[in-house]
Amino acid sequence: MTRNTVLTAAGALLLGLAAGYSAAAAKAQPEFKQYWFVNLKAGPNQGGTPEEIERVQRGHRDNIDRLVQQGKLAVAGPFDDGGPLRGIFIFDVPDKEEVERLLATDPAIQNGRLRGEILAWWTERGRCLP
Repeated sequence: MTRNTVLTAAGALLLGLAAGYSAAAAKAQPEFKQYWFVNLKAGPNQGGTPEEIERVQRGHRDNIDRLVQQGKLAVAGPFDDGGPLRGIFIFDVPDKEEVERLLATDPAIQNGRLRGEILAWWTERGRCLP
């Protein structure tokens, strides 16, 4: 075999491997899904009697339970460091407008104890969340 023949054969082999790899990679591309990540931050109203605070917190937890049962809220939880970032929600709903509507049903947001910062968040379907 001549040097040109070997180079031509090697090039053809590499092109064939690359084409096969590209086809396999295209089939293996992960499917991504959009969720809505909400940073729950301390709102302007941090006062109140212990009874008021407990009433708002109970309503907040009941609202979380309702949204989870409806399949709209995938993750909810607080941070325990007492800082300005109080917790997170991850919503599984079609659009930001629905997230805004759902946040407006939360007694802690209505009361001003919390405010939500909404961010679109993507993850591979089935990797972290359904």
